[in-house]
Amino acid sequence: MTVLHDARRYHDIVRLLWRFGDSRLLKQAGLEQALVEEQMQAEAGGEAPGPEDEGDLAAALCALGPTFVKFGQMLSGRPDLLPQAWMESLADLQDKVPPVPYAEIEQVVEAEFGVPLKSIYAEFDPEPVAAASLGQVHFATLRDGTPVAVKVQRPGIRQQILDDLSTFDTLAQALDAHSDVGRRIAFADLLAQSRVALLRELDYLQEAQNLETLRGLLEDYRHLEVPRAHWDYCRTRVLTMQRIDGVKVSQAGLRKLETPLEEVVSDFYRSYLDQVLVHGFCHADPHPGNVLLTREHRLALIDLGMVVHVDPALREQLLRLLLAIAEGEGALVAELAIGICHPLEDFDREHYEAEVADLVSRFRHAPEARLREGRVLTELIRIGSRRGLRPAAELTVLGKTLMHLDQVVQALLPDFDTLALLRKHAESLVRQRTLQSLAPGAVLKDLLDVQELGRRAPGRINQILKQLARNELGIRVQAIDEQALLLQLQKIANRVTAGVVIAALIVGAALVMGVDTPQRWWGYPPLALLLFLLAAGSGFVLLWNIWRNDRRR
Repeated sequence: MTVLHDARRYHDIVRLLWRFGDSRLLKQAGLEQALVEEQMQAEAGGEAPGPEDEGDLAAALCALGPTFVKFGQMLSGRPDLLPQAWMESLADLQDKVPPVPYAEIEQVVEAEFGVPLKSIYAEFDPEPVAAASLGQVHFATLRDGTPVAVKVQRPGIRQQILDDLSTFDTLAQALDAHSDVGRRIAFADLLAQSRVALLRELDYLQEAQNLETLRGLLEDYRHLEVPRAHWDYCRTRVLTMQRIDGVKVSQAGLRKLETPLEEVVSDFYRSYLDQVLVHGFCHADPHPGNVLLTREHRLALIDLGMVVHVDPALREQLLRLLLAIAEGEGALVAELAIGICHPLEDFDREHYEAEVADLVSRFRHAPEARLREGRVLTELIRIGSRRGLRPAAELTVLGKTLMHLDQVVQALLPDFDTLALLRKHAESLVRQRTLQSLAPGAVLKDLLDVQELGRRAPGRINQILKQLARNELGIRVQAIDEQALLLQLQKIANRVTAGVVIAALIVGAALVMGVDTPQRWWGYPPLALLLFLLAAGSGFVLLWNIWRNDRRR
């Protein structure tokens, strides 16, 4: 079954690459020859590739199943892999997945709880209100009358994803080993990160915990809301959460809103900057379909299956990077980006710095610069990929997050100046961290460190001066163990010498074979036989020693 699955998936992937064969990914991967057979079959059937039609890519991935949909969503934030038009084509994949029949959903719920669905929920709407690649959401009512939203995982999706990931892993290793794009992108590492993210997203108990964590982090933002998880009704494949009545931001423009939304949008934008730069816990997919505008004109954040953790050191670097972009400091932007990303062997630093400086300058002076901070990061990543700079995962997430934030802001308040808010909030964060460093506790710790240094310094300086006066001061550099290296080289030389001696004995025995002697042993000269026996015995002893010593290591 696995072999058949792999064969079918290989065919699906080859066909997908052929249909969209003008993508940069295909050109760099060097897989054109592998597509010849598929191209011949398709052309025989009257089909032709349509690389100019990017809109079909989302539909093609959707037809191939949830695993391809999830990877399409992930690729929508990777400008180093796909052109801008293709990324935009993949941005709305979450809205194009057909729902699972209600009977199968009921079976999943009952299997998770071990009781009939009617004994858990007083009412359960069989029609889903949303269908995504891994699960779908139904409105329901608990036995106590509480209205809830129930997210149910698609049946069999976990095993399907594991099987697909196994196929992808084989292809990723081949791409990394045989293509330039694989060397630059490291598909195997990308797939390993995606595997972890997907398996976490399949655990709805983890998503319930993400909801609670984000609720706590955003409790000071009065215009934002996160649904509460009902833990007694949550399982690995079933998530029951607070029902929030609202309309998707992507559809909010259809309504005439009379209430000013400046404070709402400001809270929303600042909250995501804080998630990335302060808390290090960020909702990874805030596209307009995952943000609801409620009747109270609050924004509700839903679908927290994917979150990103950013360590403190990287938060500092990202904050400095955003400030440099906002201030138009191209040289500093390039320097910080290089520090965050991973330079490859052929990294062209000179041209990278020049292109980044030009990009930041254009962003700074263009009249349409507002709402384009995410696009700057996207272009920054694309330039780095072209010049040999592998992007850090956190940088791609930040770029994708800012682009989604721009989309949400554009839908709610097109005239909102996000650049001014970014600069103001980033400067505020810098002041806060400076004040934190001057807090009594931090200052006391620094004073204690200085006191410790001052107390120990005179004695250590005196000791160093004494050693210097006695010519006893030295610097020890630990590189390799020369004695161990010489010993190993001696062993190698002994083995080579023994091999040469054995070969000489064999050659000598062969020469003596032609000598006519009065005495013969089994028809051969005695000396020749002795030389052969000596060579054979020495060879066996040498092989035995090699096998025994190498086995011990």
